[in-house]
Amino acid sequence: MENLFKYDICDKFLTSRLSANLLKRFGKNVPTIVCVGSDKVLSDMVGVLVADKLKKLNICTHIYGGSDFVVTSKNLDCLLNKIGTTNILFVDSAITKTKNCVFFNNKGIKLKNNKFYGGASICAGTIFYKDNKIQLANIGLKQVNNFANNIILSITDYLSYLQI
Repeated sequence: MENLFKYDICDKFLTSRLSANLLKRFGKNVPTIVCVGSDKVLSDMVGVLVADKLKKLNICTHIYGGSDFVVTSKNLDCLLNKIGTTNILFVDSAITKTKNCVFFNNKGIKLKNNKFYGGASICAGTIFYKDNKIQLANIGLKQVNNFANNIILSITDYLSYLQI
């Protein structure tokens, strides 16, 4: 099975495709959601926004990350030691050369510290390479919110399907 899927944010079936990937990957085993990102840099806030909004919805799973407890590559190992490493869905921003894409990886996530974490991941392409340099300020709040909202809809769609 292919483990990396790339979708354009303008794809009208984006949330359906992502929720279908979640269903294929996790089935009825609701994952723990770990939202990675910083609240100090707009282009790295996708995970923070997703965590904050999902927590307000009181969904039926554990959610880590958000503005009250930021999860980054610096504290992720400590968090995973406490919660375990099985059945994890990571949500993060992604460094990419392609704008306006969302990536689903059913095998895990690789962070900027070059460490790979097993599970599954949904990453929004909000941090760009240009001339071999990372461009952090190359995206607006509306775009970051759009990515976060599509990811949230995908997760809630998947969870609502399980409750039927």
